[in-house]
Amino acid sequence: MPKRPKLIQPLSALQNALQSLFVSYASRLPPGYWSDSTPVANARREIARIHDSAAVAANPRTINDTLIAFRKSSTVAGRRELKYICLGLTTIIHGRWMIAENPELVAVILRQVEAESDRVRRIRLFQALLSAYWKFPKYAPDLSIAALEGWNTLRQWLKRQRDRFESDQKAHPDWFHGLLRHRELLTTSPCRTIGTALLKYDDAPLIDAVDTLAIPKDSWLHEEAILGTIEAACKERREEFRAQIPRLLALSSGKQAVPQITIRCVATIVSRYARDSDHSENQLLRDAAVTEVGNPWLKKTNWDTHVLDSNKQPDSAARQMVSGWLKRRLISDFFELLSLDGTGDQRRLNYWLRLEPQIEDMWFALGPKTWYRRDTIFAEFKTRASGRLLDLVDTTANNNAFIMRINGFYAVEFGEIGNACFVFSPKELPQELNTILRGNLSAQQVSRDLLTKTKDDWGRLLHIDKKVQRWEEKFDTELAALVGTKTAQPPNTAPAAPNRPSTQKIKDPATVNHVHLFADEWHAQVTDNRLKGGALWVQPRRADKDLPEHARRWLKQQGFRLDRYGRWYKSNR
Repeated sequence: MPKRPKLIQPLSALQNALQSLFVSYASRLPPGYWSDSTPVANARREIARIHDSAAVAANPRTINDTLIAFRKSSTVAGRRELKYICLGLTTIIHGRWMIAENPELVAVILRQVEAESDRVRRIRLFQALLSAYWKFPKYAPDLSIAALEGWNTLRQWLKRQRDRFESDQKAHPDWFHGLLRHRELLTTSPCRTIGTALLKYDDAPLIDAVDTLAIPKDSWLHEEAILGTIEAACKERREEFRAQIPRLLALSSGKQAVPQITIRCVATIVSRYARDSDHSENQLLRDAAVTEVGNPWLKKTNWDTHVLDSNKQPDSAARQMVSGWLKRRLISDFFELLSLDGTGDQRRLNYWLRLEPQIEDMWFALGPKTWYRRDTIFAEFKTRASGRLLDLVDTTANNNAFIMRINGFYAVEFGEIGNACFVFSPKELPQELNTILRGNLSAQQVSRDLLTKTKDDWGRLLHIDKKVQRWEEKFDTELAALVGTKTAQPPNTAPAAPNRPSTQKIKDPATVNHVHLFADEWHAQVTDNRLKGGALWVQPRRADKDLPEHARRWLKQQGFRLDRYGRWYKSNR
C-alpha cells in the first residue's frame, strides 16, 4: 500500500479541528436554528442587492467632475470614467447643459460600450445607461430639443442592446428579466400596459417595474403612467369614459403634478370628449380646460399647440366645444350672478344664449359693489372671465355691463333692469372704447356714457313688449342681419302675441329672386323678415367691406335704402 502524501495529513488535522469547533458551537445554538430559513434568505437578498440589482451607486460629485472633463476632451480616461459618464449621460450640469445634448459625445460613449469585450462588464455599462434613461428630466422647464433627441437616441440604443443580450442565450441578472417583462418601457408609448392596468385600479405592473428596475421616485415614468391611464380611459365607450372624467382630472392635477403633463392630460380628455356626437356641457372638464389650456377664443394658439386630434392636427372641434361651454356659462353668470337683485333676468338670458354661436368675443365691465364681492362663486366667475374684465365707472354701484362682439358689431347689455341694449357698428364704435377693448384690460376703466354713445335710435333696443310683438322678435328683426343667420325661436316666456295667421303677401318676388341670385357674386348676406313685418335686408358678409358699386346702384334702383351700418333694406310697404 503506497504511503499517503504528506499534504493529506495537515488537511485531515484541519478537518478534525473544524468538525470539533462546529460541534462545540452548534451545541450552544437554540433549538430549531438550522430549520429557520430567514438568515439564509436575508443573506441572499443582500447578495442580490449588491450583485444583481438594477441600481448603480456612485458619488454624484465624482460623476459631475468626470462629465466636465469628458466634455472638454471628448475622450474617456478609463473604464471607471466610462461607467461614470454612462450614469451621468442625462444629468444637467450647472443648470445649463448635459452630455445627451451633444450627439457626437453620445456616439463616442455608445461606441465604447459596444466595443467592450467582457459581456458582464458590458451589461453593467448597459445598466448604467438604463439608470440615466430613467433619470432624464423629461419635463424640466426649458428642456432643449437637442436633449430630447439625445434621450430618444439612448432609448433606441437600449432597445437594440436589450434584444442583443436576450438573443445570446446566456444567463441574465434578475433585473434584466424585469426589462423583458416590461418591453414597452423602451418604446414611444412606455406606459400603455401599465396605464390600462391602473385604470382598473391594478398597480401591480407599475410596482413590479419600479422595484425590479430601480426606477427613482422622480422619474418621468410616473407622469407617463398617469398619461397612460388617461389614454386607456379614452379608448373606452362613451358612458364608461365620461364616468371616469372626475377621477382622471383629479389624477392629472394632483399635488405632485407636472404642468406639462397636466395640460397634456386635459387636452387628451377634451379631444376625446369632442369626438362624441353629444357635446353636452361637462362643468369639471370645462373649468379644467380653461384653467390649464386657457380661454379657447383668447388662447387659440395655445389650444392649437396642445389640443390635437387623432391625426396630430389642431382639434378645432374640441376648441369650439369648450368655447361654447365657456360663453354660455359667462352669459349665464352675467344675467344670474351679476344682476341687480341676484335673481337674474331669464328672458334676456335665454335670448343671448340663443345667439351664443355667433358671439365672437365678450367683455364684462363690473361696478364697484361687484368688485368688493369675496364669495367663492364670484371668485370662480373672475377666473372664467380672466382677461375680459373692466371697471365700470360713472354709474350706480350696483350696475354691470356685458359687451359682446357679433359678426364685427358690438352689443352692450346692462345688469340693471330697464336699461336698453346698445348696438355699435365697427365703423361707429367710439375710438376710445375700441382702444380699451383691444388693449391690455388690467386696470382699464370704461364709463357707462361711452357704452351708450350711439348716434341714432336704431342702435338703442328696448326690452319692451308691444301688443303684437315681443321684444325678442323686435331684436331678431334688427339683429338678424348682423349675425348673418336666422336665430332660433325665442322661448315662450314673454307675453304671447295674438296668434293670427299672416295675411301679408310679398311684393316684387322678382326682385327677391334677383337678390338671392346675385348674393354670392356680391359677397352679400340676404335676410328676408317681411312676413314678420320686417324688411328685406342685404349686407356685406364682412362688416368691414362694402358691396360692389354696381350692386349698390342696382339696389338703389329697386327701392332699397342704405342705413348707417352699411346695410341695404326694403320693407314690404
